[in-house]
Amino acid sequence: MTKGYAFCVDEELWHNDETALTEHDAIQRAIEYASEDDEPLVVGQEIMIGEASDLLLSSLIRAEDIIDTMNERAYYECGEWAEDYPDLSKEEKAELDDLLSSFFKKHAPCNFWTVEKPIKHIMTQTELDEYKAQSHE
Repeated sequence: MTKGYAFCVDEELWHNDETALTEHDAIQRAIEYASEDDEPLVVGQEIMIGEASDLLLSSLIRAEDIIDTMNERAYYECGEWAEDYPDLSKEEKAELDDLLSSFFKKHAPCNFWTVEKPIKHIMTQTELDEYKAQSHE
């Protein structure tokens, strides 16, 4: 699920307060952030903007990960007798994926997000002037 737009002014740390619903909002938040950090943005400076999205738990753990680990350990312990263990159907694997997702959503929800479709943006005088005009209203 998209959480609006995020920005990065230092090529390292992305920011998102979930109020930047457009690229324009993210640019204004970037200007505000940099100004508060006593390193105001300047014309021609490059920043990054991207869509902030919830991290899919399936990118962290999947049924296949657990099945592969069980298979490797069983093979190590019992040799080729355990070669096909555990032999689960697609439906059973999907059930395990659902179980893992439910468990981690309940007991270890992600309080972080990922950035999709990041783009470079070059700051313009118009954007900086717009921020100054809004902050003095």
